[in-house]
Amino acid sequence: MEDSQYRMITESDVEDIKGYFSDFQRWMEAANRMEEYDFDESCITAGDYVRIRTKEGKPIGSEGHTYGKYDNYTLYFFDVDSNVLFYIHSNI
Repeated sequence: MEDSQYRMITESDVEDIKGYFSDFQRWMEAANRMEEYDFDESCITAGDYVRIRTKEGKPIGSEGHTYGKYDNYTLYFFDVDSNVLFYIHSNI
């Protein structure tokens, strides 16, 4: 894949990427929308590609609060085995 916005996932990245999908699944469960969500985290492996845009650590307003890891993110995950691009986002 030749796109400077994506990076190849390493073995040490896999659990981090799965965390975003686990968070997204919790939101889908809470919204009673699991019939719309069909993703198997086991497809996330080294050699796949990811692009993550996040506001983690950036300030929220002027009160000294910052965004947490899963507060505001957009994630594109390309599974090289299935040749499928997945897109999830959480923007509160």
